[in-house]
Amino acid sequence: MSKHRVKTHHWIDGVLSFEERFFESFEEALAHAEDVVCHNVKIFNEDGVVVHYVVKGVVESASTYA
Repeated sequence: MSKHRVKTHHWIDGVLSFEERFFESFEEALAHAEDVVCHNVKIFNEDGVVVHYVVKGVVESASTYA
């Protein structure tokens, strides 16, 4: 079983979606968290506790919001 879970949040056309990926080590999880394009990312340990959290605030290239 994987020891670290990375959960990313993405706002797409006003809808919040998320993706989860699993990694054996914190280092692998952190490398993925730093590279992934998303609005924020959380890394959870095997006990479900958040051990790392980053708000990236990705700016959409074209906004249709009036």
